Amino acid sequence: MPRFADHDQRRAEVITAATAVVRDEGRSALTVRRVAQSVGCSTKVVTHYFASMSDLLHATWLASLQRATKRFVDVLKADPADLRGFMSAGLPLDEERRLDWSIWIAFWTEAHTSEQFGQDLRTRSAGTYDRLVEILTTVAARGDLPQGLDIPTTALRLNALLTGIACQAMFNPQLWTPEQQLTVLDGELAAIGIR
Repeated sequence: MPRFADHDQRRAEVITAATAVVRDEGRSALTVRRVAQSVGCSTKVVTHYFASMSDLLHATWLASLQRATKRFVDVLKADPADLRGFMSAGLPLDEERRLDWSIWIAFWTEAHTSEQFGQDLRTRSAGTYDRLVEILTTVAARGDLPQGLDIPTTALRLNALLTGIACQAMFNPQLWTPEQQLTVLDGELAAIGIR
């Protein structure tokens, strides 16, 4: 009897392999041959699901975004005003989040030359900013922000802080341990006056 491959599962396996290649060897190692070797299949299997390496990188990026979105949503379901939890969900505090940041950083290089990738990145950043405005507005309604705090500017500041801490942690993990990341985050939240 012939075997019928589960196409969604096979596609996910290719994305998982691409993720591991980027994490372990960098974006430049992401080739059809390398991914096929990692999956244990022919290059035809990879090209069956992805027309180009850009398509594969984009799918890999989207998979990492799905993981991150779930983390953010879970925090806000529990408490729509949990700013620290929301920010922490985006920091590379564990292996999964470090993996996601590896993909995001690789994706940034593509965003310089691809309008589609660049627009995706701008949309993602704008979405994070919008969530931060919503959270800060909720925190303000509870009376836990300083009077007159400029919420849009604070959201911009926090969005940049999230990316800044994460990048430092990715490039210097010995210094930017999970504890150090949270210490800096807590210090910045206190400096803003968030109780």
